[in-house]
Amino acid sequence: MKEIPVLFNGEMVRAILDGRKVQTRRPIKIQPPKEWSEHRETKNPKGDVIAHRFQKENDCFFGGYLKEKSPFGKAGDVLWVRETFGVCPDYSEYRYKADIGMDREAVGGKWTPSIHMPRKACRTELRVKRDWVERVNDIDPVDVEREGVCADDSGACLIYKMPNGCWTDEPETAFGELWDSIYGTWDDNPWVWCCEFEVI
Repeated sequence: MKEIPVLFNGEMVRAILDGRKVQTRRPIKIQPPKEWSEHRETKNPKGDVIAHRFQKENDCFFGGYLKEKSPFGKAGDVLWVRETFGVCPDYSEYRYKADIGMDREAVGGKWTPSIHMPRKACRTELRVKRDWVERVNDIDPVDVEREGVCADDSGACLIYKMPNGCWTDEPETAFGELWDSIYGTWDDNPWVWCCEFEVI
C-alpha cells in the first residue's frame, strides 16, 4: 500500500466531507497523439491494470503505450488530501479554509496553500477503489454526481449547479463548467486519469 498526496480545492474538500464526492479526474500530463483514439487496458491475473494501450480508430495495430503512471496509484492505496490550511496562534491547532465560517482571523491572518501542507496536518484520507482512463467528455450523468457536482431533484427534473451559481438540467454541461474553471480544457476533450475512492 502506498500513501499519495493529492490536492483538492475548498469546494471539492467540502463535497468529500459531505459524502457527495467519491470520484476525481485529472488530465494526463503527456496526452497521447490525436490519432490514438481508442484505449484498452492490460491487466494482470489479480485484475490490476499494468498497462494502458492506445490504438488508431478502426486499425488493427496498437499505436503505443501510455508511459505515465496513474497519479492515484492502484486499488488499496491511500490518498491523503492536501488542502489550504493554517495554524490557530492561540492553541497551535490546525484550521482548514474549506470549513464553513472559517476566516483569516482563525489562523492569525495567514492561510498556507495546499501544496505546502505537511502529512501531519492532513485530516482526510481516501482509499482508492479503482482507477481508469477515459476522455473527459465521456463522463456519464451518474459520474457527474460522483464528482461532487451539486444536484437538486426537488423540481420536475434533476438540475445541476454550475460554478457560476446558475443551474442546468444537463449534467455534462455542469461538469464541463467545473472542469473549465480548473483546467480550461473541456473543449479539447483530453484523456484523463479517473479515480473512485472512499473516505477512510
